[in-house]
Amino acid sequence: MTRPLIMVIDESVVILEFMQVLLNSEGYIVISCYPGETNIAYARHLRPNMTIVEVQQENLDHTIAFIKEIRTDPVTSTFPMMVMSTDSDLLKTIDPLLRQYTCIAVEKPFSADWFLETIRQLISTPITQEQYDRLAYGNHTLV
Repeated sequence: MTRPLIMVIDESVVILEFMQVLLNSEGYIVISCYPGETNIAYARHLRPNMTIVEVQQENLDHTIAFIKEIRTDPVTSTFPMMVMSTDSDLLKTIDPLLRQYTCIAVEKPFSADWFLETIRQLISTPITQEQYDRLAYGNHTLV
């Protein structure tokens, strides 16, 4: 059985190492990346089952460009994407864009149990828009 591949993009070594340990412990293969122009090429080449990208005010333009590029490319357009930040105001500001491009907003810090369950649900089966909305903006469950 092939283990799902998750691409994590964050500028913090601590977060990348945390994600590596957390996701590996659940059976995922993790590709850790710093923000940069090559991540789009990596995503196209690796075709991860999911991408988790960190956004801050300082890298907002780059992150938005990455999201748009990923979502408009037929090779990468369908895999689930989480956008994480410690800045709840920033997540609220970009919420319309995240909804438009079907990205799950995750405010750090987060519950590891919720985080892992959300990833499991997003990777395991295609979901409807209604289920996506519940995961992203409310009940955090597909039922």
